[in-house]
Amino acid sequence: MLLWRATAAAPIMKNPAFAEEQEWRLIHMLQSKWDVRFLPKPIGLVPYVELRLGAPQVNPEPAQLARLGRALPDKLPINVLWSGPGRATDTSLLAARTLLEQFNYDGVRLEASKIPYRVG
Repeated sequence: MLLWRATAAAPIMKNPAFAEEQEWRLIHMLQSKWDVRFLPKPIGLVPYVELRLGAPQVNPEPAQLARLGRALPDKLPINVLWSGPGRATDTSLLAARTLLEQFNYDGVRLEASKIPYRVG
């Protein structure tokens, strides 16, 4: 019972070192172990659950935008992009720079996390 409760509480606990992220977390309780899929990664198999949250709107109608109270921006206001902690922080930063350039994001500062990466 203790393990079950700890598993339920783990997703809502966050290390204070990540407070700047101000992230939202979506918590999904599995209905069956068969809902879990796996991706092969260099660190081993990584479990994931595919969630269907709705279909994206490619070209929303002006009336839909008006309900939001404002027009959607052409680009997100990204000022800083952090990478890590992880094994391939430098490679991730290079990939991020290329991705940002592809979408015409100029002046975005790239930062490597100073938080130590723990293996195992």
